[in-house]
Amino acid sequence: MITCEMCETMEVRFVHVMENERYPEQLHCGCICAAHMSGELKAAQERDKKMRSRAQRRLNFHKRKGWKISVHGNPYIEVHGNQAIITGSHDDGYQVCARGPHDRKHLSGKKHYASLPDAKKGCFDAIEFLERKQAEQAKRLRQSLLRSALPILPSSRRR
Repeated sequence: MITCEMCETMEVRFVHVMENERYPEQLHCGCICAAHMSGELKAAQERDKKMRSRAQRRLNFHKRKGWKISVHGNPYIEVHGNQAIITGSHDDGYQVCARGPHDRKHLSGKKHYASLPDAKKGCFDAIEFLERKQAEQAKRLRQSLLRSALPILPSSRRR
């Protein structure tokens, strides 16, 4: 937890990073102070709700239905076509590997986890990373298709 850098009184768990031309650096604020800075209470509350929801989903991810054991004895889960696998690492901990629905190989994470529940939280992070990457790729593809589908208007003709 940090102290809100705007009001300097509230302890903040879910931090809103705000920028303002009057301040040279970013401010790390709570929901209400972020709403005051932006002038948009509903937007700040929506961001706060998303952060709280993500934290709760991450906390409960190790209990999620769908965890299976591979033929090699490694726990794994598949979510929306994305697969995350927990493997043993050389230091008696765990490591996470993940791949998207169209990937041939798993990408190995660099982090090492001391416990299986922590490694499952790492799987949550890996799957979220893959989903963000896929959303960005889909957005770029849509933009590319829109640019290529725009009709080419003839240049104006002089008479």
